[in-house]
Amino acid sequence: MMKNWSYRAIVRTTLKTMGIAMLIPAAALQAQVFPLDYGQNVNGFQEQFDGATLNSAWQVVDSGTTANVYTLNGKGVLKVGSVAGDPNHLLLTGVTYDRSNQEVLARFRVTSFGTGDGPRGGIGVAVTSAAGGDFSKGIDYHFRDLNETVGGVAYTGKHMSFLDDLRSWGTGTDFKWEAGAWYWMRVAYTNSTAATAYGKIWAADGLTPEPVDWMATWVNTQTPPRTGFAGLTAGSNNGQAGFECDYFLLKSAGLPSVKVAPSASPPEIVSFVPSDKLSYVGTNTTVSFQAKSTVGLSATGISLSINGVDKTASLVIGGSASLRTVSYAGSYEFNRVYTLVARAISSDGQDSSFTWTFDTFRQDNFSIEAEDFNFNGGQYVDNPPIGAASPYVNMVGTPLIDENSPTTDGNHDYRNADPLTGLVEAVGTRTMTASEPVRQVYQDAVTAGDALAIDYAVGWNDDNQWMNYTRTFPAGTFQPYARIASGDGGGFNSRLDWVTGSPAIANQTTSPLGLVSGPSTGDYGNFVFAPLSDAFGKMVVQRLTAGVKTLRWTKLVGGGADLNFFTFVPVADPGTLTPFLVEVFPRMDATGISPLADVVATIADRDTKVASASVQMFFDGTNDVTSSLQKVAVTGGLKVTYSSTNIHTPSSVHSVTLIYADNAATPNKLTNTWQYTVAGGYVVLPASDAKSVGSGQTPGFTTRLVQTSNGSAN
Repeated sequence: MMKNWSYRAIVRTTLKTMGIAMLIPAAALQAQVFPLDYGQNVNGFQEQFDGATLNSAWQVVDSGTTANVYTLNGKGVLKVGSVAGDPNHLLLTGVTYDRSNQEVLARFRVTSFGTGDGPRGGIGVAVTSAAGGDFSKGIDYHFRDLNETVGGVAYTGKHMSFLDDLRSWGTGTDFKWEAGAWYWMRVAYTNSTAATAYGKIWAADGLTPEPVDWMATWVNTQTPPRTGFAGLTAGSNNGQAGFECDYFLLKSAGLPSVKVAPSASPPEIVSFVPSDKLSYVGTNTTVSFQAKSTVGLSATGISLSINGVDKTASLVIGGSASLRTVSYAGSYEFNRVYTLVARAISSDGQDSSFTWTFDTFRQDNFSIEAEDFNFNGGQYVDNPPIGAASPYVNMVGTPLIDENSPTTDGNHDYRNADPLTGLVEAVGTRTMTASEPVRQVYQDAVTAGDALAIDYAVGWNDDNQWMNYTRTFPAGTFQPYARIASGDGGGFNSRLDWVTGSPAIANQTTSPLGLVSGPSTGDYGNFVFAPLSDAFGKMVVQRLTAGVKTLRWTKLVGGGADLNFFTFVPVADPGTLTPFLVEVFPRMDATGISPLADVVATIADRDTKVASASVQMFFDGTNDVTSSLQKVAVTGGLKVTYSSTNIHTPSSVHSVTLIYADNAATPNKLTNTWQYTVAGGYVVLPASDAKSVGSGQTPGFTTRLVQTSNGSAN
């Protein structure tokens, strides 16, 4: 919607960048709906993201491999998801413009955001798209949420920061942005003299005027100065960072003349309660949020669903057309995870939604602290107290019986005589925060004067590290969870097993329970509840019989993990629990796999067991390779291996379908399908190049080895 200005005078203001002049109505400096250059003709490229697919002028320039990071919702919004690798950009490479002098205006909102270094995103300028050492590197203006010092200034929590990718952080902006709210961001860059970046951010609420002056100015002394393309920058290393962008304008020499004409801001959904990912929420909690619009919202344009159930008819909606207050006084069940989707449609038809989650886990569920693993060759204590009275303080685990730790790096604050890789104090210790609430047992102990009642986590975990936990387990059906954090781009990858023999001897046998895996949480202090799952991420329920059992947690290869505690959440009995695929190799959607790799699948038994004779495998669709399978019974299941006789083509994609049945009176038949991608970059000798027998040519290869000088890098 265009604002009608009453012009008393036209003021020509030059932004402090490359001499780009903008016409600014004097009255608009006091109450400005749109940015300062609204309605002007500029040399630029303007994008409203209103197509079904991205304009061909855009190019994904990602260091990571996450698919579908940049998608359109069909309603004029570009969605940007979390991505592996660093750095990552969507660049405007299909049009011609100045690579050294650029200005970008964009409208953003954050939809999900973790803490730590990985979550980031915003505007990128002067970014290289060519392959090589500078691939996807440029100047970025990022949303941030962590405590850091940039440009000599200390920032706490939410703020903005400039970054020269993989070279240097620059000037920051102390701006407390809010998830769900729309913001205008403007970034300018020039390296005509000194490489200088300028940035500003302000609320896109139709009421807040654009600041005339820049909020951040950074003279970047890194050399050589960046040159390249402009666009958007995503998060890094799988840090949780979700964004939406509904308007993008690049102004630069060489672009055609366009009239700056963004639409009115979409509705905002903010101030949601409970906060996203909050744990231990009460069962009578009132859900609330606010919906804002510059053009107006009717009560009938607002809706809420919880776990897929429409709750709109029970909403209490107040406020005005520009700011609606919404609440829902429902009741919830204990030990559930709830997903809420709020939606608001403005009077001009613009549609926004926001998704968040909370759980109602009971703090008295059966739980095991990660730092309380076995000691002295299989010794344990049931229901140990915390703090100074804990019997696990300074106890020593016996290597290869109680634990396996390849290295001994890190801190050792709890069991400081233990050779296990160190223990670190967990986020939220002694301080109740929205993101990591202190559990009640620790609050009570601290209140009682126990200075050692500190919540710990096992950290610095190496690949193939494991710890045993012997306890008297309760009976019932449970969904196990691990409270876990990962600041690694590869996320976390671990497995739970039962130790099926004595936990007091070496060479213990185990039976698979399931995987605990997931993407990076953004920081090693940002803990989440990760459920026990199968090889494809589907949650796995386990039935327990009462008695003494030994649980083992193993960190698998890849990624990183800090482990806080395990909790077994009771669930309704789902009936017969059938076998499931607990692990597969290659993993689902894996890339870079050897062309000679075997396909390996492990099927875990539950109430019923897998019938070995029923197992079938199809490779690449209809190619039945069942007769070539190797099937080996393992404790608690079956291991299936297929060794292909072919060398697969570089970068080829292959599918695997595994079918099996259980031993129930009426067998349950289960089918799983996944795919993987073979590594590229190697040379294949095609069969057509072979010489026929009797050709007179000697078969084989001729090689030449040359020794380089000592110390040579090649």
